[in-house]
Amino acid sequence: MPPNGEPMQSTESLARAGSHSESPACGWDRWLVQGLFYAGLLAYVWLLIQPRLIYDAFGIYLPYPEFVLDGIWLQQAVTRPGGFVEVSAAFLSQWFFAPPLGALIVTAIAALIGFGTQRLLQELGGAASREARHGWFVSLFPALSVLVFYQFYYHPLAALLALAICLWVAVVHQMVANSWRPVAFAAFCVGLYHLAGTVCLLFGLLSGIWYVAGKRRPIAGAVAIAFSVLAPWLAGVQLFHLTVLEAYSVAWPFGTGNASDMEAWPLNALRCLFLFPPGLLLIAVFCRSLPPPLQVRCAGWSRCGGRIVRVMWQLVVLAAAVAAVLSFSRALHRERRFEMVHFALQQQWDQVLRVARQLSPSRHDWFSRHLVNRALYHTGQLGDAQFSFSQTPAALLLLADEVPHGAPKFWMLSEIAWELGDVNLAEQWTFQRLEALGECPSALERLAQICLAKDRTAEASQAGEPLANSAGVRERLADVSSPGREAARILLNRMAKNVLYGHRARALLERLDAPSPAGDSWLQDVERVRVLRCSDDRVFQTYSEEFMLDSLLRANPRNRMAFEYLMAFYLACCRTDKLVEHLPRLNDFGYREIPRHYEEAILIHTNETSQAVALGGRKIRPETVRHFRRFIDRLLPWQQQPPLAVGALADEFGGSYFYYYAFGISGTGGARRSPAAQGPGCGVLVDGGAHTGGRR
Repeated sequence: MPPNGEPMQSTESLARAGSHSESPACGWDRWLVQGLFYAGLLAYVWLLIQPRLIYDAFGIYLPYPEFVLDGIWLQQAVTRPGGFVEVSAAFLSQWFFAPPLGALIVTAIAALIGFGTQRLLQELGGAASREARHGWFVSLFPALSVLVFYQFYYHPLAALLALAICLWVAVVHQMVANSWRPVAFAAFCVGLYHLAGTVCLLFGLLSGIWYVAGKRRPIAGAVAIAFSVLAPWLAGVQLFHLTVLEAYSVAWPFGTGNASDMEAWPLNALRCLFLFPPGLLLIAVFCRSLPPPLQVRCAGWSRCGGRIVRVMWQLVVLAAAVAAVLSFSRALHRERRFEMVHFALQQQWDQVLRVARQLSPSRHDWFSRHLVNRALYHTGQLGDAQFSFSQTPAALLLLADEVPHGAPKFWMLSEIAWELGDVNLAEQWTFQRLEALGECPSALERLAQICLAKDRTAEASQAGEPLANSAGVRERLADVSSPGREAARILLNRMAKNVLYGHRARALLERLDAPSPAGDSWLQDVERVRVLRCSDDRVFQTYSEEFMLDSLLRANPRNRMAFEYLMAFYLACCRTDKLVEHLPRLNDFGYREIPRHYEEAILIHTNETSQAVALGGRKIRPETVRHFRRFIDRLLPWQQQPPLAVGALADEFGGSYFYYYAFGISGTGGARRSPAAQGPGCGVLVDGGAHTGGRR
């Protein structure tokens, strides 16, 4: 193209001449398509993705977006590189608590990215160019890609917000007067790094393309790109004393920033989204470099069929793109796990089990299995339906080293330890949760309860009073001068600075500062744990599930949850001898019948040892005996081919303890399993109807 730009001008003249019958770019067809698209995006995120699931997963399956109404904290946050974007994203994330607001935030971010891309395309070639008139439709695709991340139940809001700010800063920079533009670029680049992080590199690239293609100033474009590359080093390394890797990884996906926790496919999609605006500008530049007749012909293709036809094909293309996103980017296993967390927080344990049944055994992890067992206990089914779901011994209490350390383990282990009455363990893991995630309000509230439960335990245990019913207990709870009460007050005051949970924290503080009512469920929970906890000093090298549960039972033989979890642990470890040893404890909890899995374990133990088991006047149900005999009969023909037996017996026995004891697999009832899915089992062999072996 000649330096004087005559071919470019003639091309634009031809494009305008070819579109003399067109209405302005802001015609009704454009706004109709855009309106339908963003309205559909809003409805889909609100009703199907459900932002409340994302909110409940913060600090468990997703990084916790810490935001507190504290002047010192806010000052420290906004004065570091990218701090403004991180604080803004954390504030907006709080409103995912309300699904309509969460959906509106996601849609607004998508619209900012889409319209920002469109404006950049307009500024590149002028509002009358073909790219400007049709770029609005292409700009819907980066907005659609925002849906991909939330389809995968990830929440890169800080990175998306940084991208949106970068695009609009680039638009504003192009509107600055020519004489001020170099100074404005330097100020925008450094300021953008401070506000939004390393997206200043993208800003420099966009500005460089605009200088070269729009203004035909290649030297200015090269200087802009070079300065943007240097800005993170100047500001991040020299001013804020970050490492080079940290300086170039702030609030964007090309490094170790806050999006590095994402899986490969959504992370790569996020990176492509950042590369889409400069890629689109380069394509527009290439199209403008085509011969003028070819440009006019392309413009004619885009106008063929009239406005109604164009609207129809645009809607068809968008519908196909949306269908592709929904079909290929939906992570159902993550959605189900998020639903399980949501219902567990609401203590809707029946719903937890309903969602767990929708997960195949191969999709369960340690944490989903752990929630299943909690739900089974709270619904009274742990002894009868434990092996109707996928099980591993480590998932019961998550104490094993093989369970990965992280936010899910911190939350689940602290909660189960509190429920069981192991206050010290609950305190340890709640503190780890605070250190790893920040001031999560649920962790602060749990620590406040722990401080109250550990306060004046000797007096509470000696009194031997009923839970929160006697006047003595209410007087003890009303002692506002105790150390535990003071510690709880400090924690609740910190929790009061949370945007959404501040009201609850203030309500709990009022309970601490006034005589406690007899029916206060929050303080009743504290008193329940006071009675259950171990008050003796213990020294140990390893803290195993058996040691923990046995200690809790010794401290309080009426701890029903500790008993059922101990029996569940023995079942999962194939320790039928230990289960039989603890059967007399059934009398302590008023069991009229023996739970189904206990019966199955008793039959296995009796068949292995040929020793009778004292049942305390109870009887094993005849249907359990028949089921056991049928399992032996069905297993005999397959005893030389264990891998084939896994699939052959799964439909009928996959939810029984017999099947788990034989193959180490559970939760397969009604579904065939491949030999590759076979677990280690417990070493059960069938020889003429008698079992030999078994793990000890």
